[in-house]
Amino acid sequence: MSSFTRVDGSLGTYSQFTTPKNITNIALHLGQMTVADSALLYRLYIVWGRSRWIILLPLTLTIELVATGCGVIYSFTTWAARGLEFWMVVSFFGATLM
Repeated sequence: MSSFTRVDGSLGTYSQFTTPKNITNIALHLGQMTVADSALLYRLYIVWGRSRWIILLPLTLTIELVATGCGVIYSFTTWAARGLEFWMVVSFFGATLM
């Protein structure tokens, strides 16, 4: 709602990555994606007759999602001290589309 009430509009609101609200949103998004991917991994494991080979690729992508998500959150919390790693952010948000 703040994007409609601010003078600088939505661009000013959504370009502030380091606010606690935006960092919390990203952390909640990461948690939700991890829980959903874990449930999918369990279902794949059960449906495919407890085969570990069938969950190898989705498990690898879930680990990549958690690793890059933690990296993005760390990068956003230390924005002033370090630069934003663009490819880590692209990898994290790209992994959520899979």
